[in-house]
Amino acid sequence: MRKQMLVWLSLCLATGGFGASLAHADGPLSKVKHIIIVMQENHSFDNYFGVLPYAVGTPYERGPCAPDQHACVDGLSCERDPATGVYRCRNFNRDDDGSQVFAFHSTDYCVQTDLNHEWDGTHREINFAHPNATRLLSRNNGFVLVNNATNQPDQGGESPTDDATMSFYNEDDLGFY
Repeated sequence: MRKQMLVWLSLCLATGGFGASLAHADGPLSKVKHIIIVMQENHSFDNYFGVLPYAVGTPYERGPCAPDQHACVDGLSCERDPATGVYRCRNFNRDDDGSQVFAFHSTDYCVQTDLNHEWDGTHREINFAHPNATRLLSRNNGFVLVNNATNQPDQGGESPTDDATMSFYNEDDLGFY
């Protein structure tokens, strides 16, 4: 679903979607001096697009999504307070002490931690207890535990926003993107 969404968003942007007008160039292609390609890793995509269906004025709907629902985002399960714009999400991972670490809005644009990109680490992030069953059952329940073990060990006395692996950005952060 993410791949379909990324392709659809790319096509919208390339064809002037989201209210933008098409740009037209005059002259030969030989006058082009630079081509800029912007790429984001999957974590960055999830960090923003996970809350896309909750943004004000968005054309997207929240999941669960059917295969042919191209305006549907199977992302976070949140509620947005219309008065304050604050998101409250129900998605969580267990920490090593058994506590729940909920998805939260991050204002840190220079996050020093990163997800584990190794084969085993990635499969444990998706299904911690049964990493070989990730294709059958994608629980997404091991991000905090794997991040604690490989990249951001707990120091004790953590706040609800210390596990950066559970953070997301929202429409207020578009200037950052």
